[in-house]
Amino acid sequence: MIVPGEIIRDSKIELFFGTKYDAVDESSPNHKFLNQDHSGEAFLLIDKKHKTSDLKVDAIVTTLHDINLCIRSADCIPILIYDNYNDIIAAIHAGWRGASAEIIQNTINLIESIGGNAATMNVFIGPCIRRNSYEVSEEVLQAFSNVDNSSRKFFKTYKDAKFLFDLPGYCKYVLCTLGVSVDNIIDSSLDTFLYPDLFYSYRYYKKNKIELQKGQRQISMIKLIKT
Repeated sequence: MIVPGEIIRDSKIELFFGTKYDAVDESSPNHKFLNQDHSGEAFLLIDKKHKTSDLKVDAIVTTLHDINLCIRSADCIPILIYDNYNDIIAAIHAGWRGASAEIIQNTINLIESIGGNAATMNVFIGPCIRRNSYEVSEEVLQAFSNVDNSSRKFFKTYKDAKFLFDLPGYCKYVLCTLGVSVDNIIDSSLDTFLYPDLFYSYRYYKKNKIELQKGQRQISMIKLIKT
């Protein structure tokens, strides 16, 4: 079970899905943030000294120990990955634009290019917006249909040419098609839109005419622990 605000540890990794109340020292050189751009681009971190905050990418992969890979989100999905056989970790920021730009496929491919294997990956899906809260347009449906026509099953016709989109469901589908076992996917099942007292939600704030400040994001992190 994923409990936001609590650190999950085992002998080799530490991961964390934050709430709006959890502060992280973003100035720490061991916290690697990205200039998230809703892209399909993933980056391989091989040097602890590399400054990543200017990189316009939406996923980061590493084999380095004691480095926190960090994702900001406020409805988009934070996805944390651990290949427990090959000691590789990754963090993905997946909104609809990034998911339709194949950010998950590109990240898994990058992991496998350095010796990883989808079959030995554990994937953790954090709090995000869920289908019953996520109304999208025909443009979004078409963007996913252009990548994979079977993705239409994750869209439910709603009203006024709108759809309800199961973004986490789609992401889990993609992970499984890439070789990740469904038994190795752990989903928090929490909807950021439904819990505004706990999470920042772009859609909730917009609906209620509340301005969401630039720094108002949950932070999710994963790191390899040196044993």
